Amino acid sequence: LGCGPASSTERLAAHLDAAALMGVEASESFCAEARRRLPRARFVCADVTAPLPVDRADRADLIYARFLLSHLPDPEGVAAGWAAQLAPGGYLVLEEPERIDTDDPVFRRYLDLTGAVVASRGAAMFVGPHLAAIEGPLNRLWQHDVDRGDAAGMFSLNLATLRGDPWVVAHHDPGAIDELAAALAARATGTVGGPAVRWQVRQVVVAAS
Repeated sequence: LGCGPASSTERLAAHLDAAALMGVEASESFCAEARRRLPRARFVCADVTAPLPVDRADRADLIYARFLLSHLPDPEGVAAGWAAQLAPGGYLVLEEPERIDTDDPVFRRYLDLTGAVVASRGAAMFVGPHLAAIEGPLNRLWQHDVDRGDAAGMFSLNLATLRGDPWVVAHHDPGAIDELAAALAARATGTVGGPAVRWQVRQVVVAAS
């Protein structure tokens, strides 16, 4: 769910012996890229908060979503809706950010900005704590250290998209966004060194009832 251009779907295809594989994505351009990237899978352009595009006889044995609930209001309700659409014996697997630990003030500025944008849409960027009470075969916090340059590169790409968001345009001076973009770029290219950034990721598995 929320497969984007199919990078995660491609990894799933490499590790799972699935009879059928489908990605669901709201962006038409991402769906088109996903179809080119992984022609053996089916990609549907649809809203993941609506009933999934499968009939009752063709429900999924596995539903996987990564860093998706952090963009959606009512994450617990949405996750329960997905679990209800599993085939008997199936599993819903979720990976969502709990927090990101960093001492870098530039990264903190970026994270504060991103969190505010997500909040303006009625969601919570660090949605992991909202999922901590979900019962299932697995519910744990997983630590993952990300190289400083890799984190900066990802943040730079995200900022390039976020700077056009109406909330950002209304609340932030373009010069300040340019300054943040330049600081992230310096870290992405290794001009500025420093320690890795630690992601705390909530991993949840829910079994079909």
